[in-house]
Amino acid sequence: MRVLACVKRVPAPGAKISITDDAQAVDSTHLGFAVSPHEECGVEGAVQLVEQFGGESVVLTLGAPEAEEQLRYAASVGVNKAVLRWPPTARPGTRNGPLEQSRQQSKPWKRPTDHST
Repeated sequence: MRVLACVKRVPAPGAKISITDDAQAVDSTHLGFAVSPHEECGVEGAVQLVEQFGGESVVLTLGAPEAEEQLRYAASVGVNKAVLRWPPTARPGTRNGPLEQSRQQSKPWKRPTDHST
């Protein structure tokens, strides 16, 4: 059996979040990051399932290279494999970063008009 746990890099619980001077982004200079507490439970559950039934546990995150820290946490809990995916066209702070991509994907779909008649 292969068990997949998906995690994301989030500000550490209880951290004070500051905004940049231009109010366009979160200032992460002194901000600590962690795995979401709910996802920690998922990682631990994946490890326990593999211990009980055998197989392989995998943790996956989408994000910047800094998210490797959260994958290392999952490995310390006992996950067998960690995967970090970062789209090669997405760069932090650009118009094609993860936030802009999610905005594009959340736009309502419109049926193409048929001009053949």
